[in-house]
Amino acid sequence: MKILREKRRRNKAIVVLLLPAIIFLWIIGWSLYWIGHQKEPRQAQPSSSPKEEDHVSLIPIVLEEPLEIEK
Repeated sequence: MKILREKRRRNKAIVVLLLPAIIFLWIIGWSLYWIGHQKEPRQAQPSSSPKEEDHVSLIPIVLEEPLEIEK
């Protein structure tokens, strides 16, 4: 017992309408990709100002004076 399946056909009108649009979008995308890769990549230039070291030191500071006990 073989089950016969009907071959599914694509609507020719859909293919005729969509194929040119797909080809057009592919050409636009490829040309934008090609144009974007025409420029040579630039190397990062070092900044003009030399790096300065931060001379930061931490010093403990007593903000409150100790209470004096009066006798």
